[in-house]
Amino acid sequence: MHMLDKNKFISKARLALTAAIIALSGAQAIADVLNPTIGNLLYEENFNTLDTSVWNLVDGDGCEIGLCGWGNQELEYYSPNNLSIVSVPFEPATKALAIQARRETKGTHSFTSGKIDSANKLQVKYGMIEFRMSTPQVGTGLWPAGWMLGTSLATWPSKGELDIMEMGHSAAGMANAGLAGSDINSYTASNAIFYAAAACSSGNASCAASTAWQTKNAYVASTPLTNRFVKYRMYWTDSQIRFTVIDNNVEHDMYTNPIPITAESSEFQAPFYFLFNLAVGGAFTDAANPSQVTAPLPGTMYIDYIRVYQLDGKGEVKLGSQVKPETGTFGVFTDSNSVTNKQEAGVTSDIWIWNTTSTSAGTIPAYEGSNVIAWKYAAPQWFGGGIASRQAYDMSNFVNGNLKFRIKIPANVGFKVGISDTYTNENYVNFPANTTTYGLVRTGDWAQATIPISAIRGISALQSMSSLFNIASIDPQPTANFEMAIDDVVWECGNSAACQTVASSSSSVVSSSSKSSVKSSSSSSVASSVATTSSKSSSSVASSSSSSVAATNGHTIVSSTSVNFYVNNASWADIHFTINGGAQQNVRMTHNANNSNTYALTGIPVGAVVRYSYTVGQAVGAVDTAWVQFTMPVTVSSSSSSKSSVANSVASTSSSSKSSVASSSSSSAAAAYGYTKVTTTSVKFYANNSPWVDVHYTVNGGAQQNVRMTHNADNTNNFTATGIPVGATVRYFYTIGQNVGAVDTAWAQFTM
Repeated sequence: MHMLDKNKFISKARLALTAAIIALSGAQAIADVLNPTIGNLLYEENFNTLDTSVWNLVDGDGCEIGLCGWGNQELEYYSPNNLSIVSVPFEPATKALAIQARRETKGTHSFTSGKIDSANKLQVKYGMIEFRMSTPQVGTGLWPAGWMLGTSLATWPSKGELDIMEMGHSAAGMANAGLAGSDINSYTASNAIFYAAAACSSGNASCAASTAWQTKNAYVASTPLTNRFVKYRMYWTDSQIRFTVIDNNVEHDMYTNPIPITAESSEFQAPFYFLFNLAVGGAFTDAANPSQVTAPLPGTMYIDYIRVYQLDGKGEVKLGSQVKPETGTFGVFTDSNSVTNKQEAGVTSDIWIWNTTSTSAGTIPAYEGSNVIAWKYAAPQWFGGGIASRQAYDMSNFVNGNLKFRIKIPANVGFKVGISDTYTNENYVNFPANTTTYGLVRTGDWAQATIPISAIRGISALQSMSSLFNIASIDPQPTANFEMAIDDVVWECGNSAACQTVASSSSSVVSSSSKSSVKSSSSSSVASSVATTSSKSSSSVASSSSSSVAATNGHTIVSSTSVNFYVNNASWADIHFTINGGAQQNVRMTHNANNSNTYALTGIPVGAVVRYSYTVGQAVGAVDTAWVQFTMPVTVSSSSSSKSSVANSVASTSSSSKSSVASSSSSSAAAAYGYTKVTTTSVKFYANNSPWVDVHYTVNGGAQQNVRMTHNADNTNNFTATGIPVGATVRYFYTIGQNVGAVDTAWAQFTM
């Protein structure tokens, strides 16, 4: 089905990277889909039941995702009530999924119908796909479709669309295919849609290229295709696509020739998921408003089965979400192999320029490896861009980690860096001009920044991230032309173990601006300096003439519940600490006039085990110290300071992880939080004793909603969700704000 996704990326151009990034590894043999070799059955859905572990039952009109009318001006409201498993009236021995369109009022809609999809539950890449389906009389206004969308996070049409069958075309649509005047109930067609720069025009801002445009792409049956079963097929390899229909055991091609897959249509070399629906009205049909719908209603579409076979040795089917939590060090844009996993630009991610009038490809060489994001900026406009992931990434293990990147940009240019999730949440931190921020020393040469995820996260859902690095200008906008470059972008500290290891090459200290000198500054020299500090006592890490962390740093226990951390002779320092093995906290220390850095932590439980390390700012870049551990005493000889309830909240919550925040009665997150059912269709979520709280919830396994709750004068937080279907399953968890950072509760579930 044609779509018009209004996502922000639609008007942005992809930046052409070096051939090293996008070149194919070698020539590929082209399998002939006209003489296919059909292999093993990989997947079969017989619809004896409607399995919600495989299928999402759509409930809405598109407005809930900011796409009212589903981008096609459709007139219906999709409801799970219009989906059922039945015995087919004209073939009683066959059970099938029935999708029924009805003339009934739902809100402002005059029609209801049904839609299912397998997003995040079932995906297919290559093979011979076949489904047996029957449609009602489409007349004017009904639009049945069996189709697929790419699982990529790229927006339509860059994610790709494969319309295996559609009916209900407008008269103009049939004429464009050279089949004007065909019987609408005997006409079915296919289409493949992708992004192409050549397709961009004032009338096609999405740059969608359609293989069906002014091309024979249909089959016209001698008798109507309605109220009887027909088989629809797609033969799909990495080099070709062929659409066919099998009518009365005779196979007919939709197109005269197979559709080639080229570098321009590489969207079709990735996994796709299924969609089946019976739309009413819309731009595809000749029914723009309810009065123009003349199709007999109710009308029912039946799907007997869906099958996926291996084709010419190709084909894969994956069940369940393919988004697995990342750990360790994750490369967002880096040539380094010292990472646990990484994206590859042009393969698993795309580099986007958001304002092509101000920004174009630059010439600055890479900091490391052979690939770099290099841009030229033309004043005086804004600039911006990002590294967009093609698939969602679960970065929840990095809640206490860091985003590190290297950048070469004039010191007098201010900018901001951000991240985005798949629910359109995004958050940024600023890097003002001529100011050292997050360890980034502004000299105009290559330098590295280290941003704690807790500082940049905002309300982003880390378990479903779409862009792990964005950058844009801030006011005042630059007034002169310049070049800039970004390289070696990583997320580090993807689990507790990683947080406790000595920094790797990503924290190398570089003392020379030349590329050759940079390359000679190895991680071993940094590790050596860190090792020097680790040999000192936990109460004071003394200086060493050979250590790059030569500044004295350590801690002083003030009372049985408080401690002062300090780092001397450094322009800035971050303290990273855990209490009793809980969640790591990351804090920028207070920089004082005597060039010392201090941070006082109070409210620590008596006898608690505290572990900490520092990130110490250097003339260029920064270095991490080794982890140090000590135990809070029961008593101390000096006068003890009073316990801080706020700091105690931080200390307590650090011992409760995302899996179970409420497991300890001493945790502030364990203070009253939960929900109250207000009616059969509404529920009130609440969390007390916190400066801010976000609630994340799903209804019947649908799209996750993320909401900043209302904070009240009594330090409570609440949010009321309404319009929940009776009997719906609701899953939720909270992100509970702390004095430093935040903590996620475990997922919980209830039924309305």
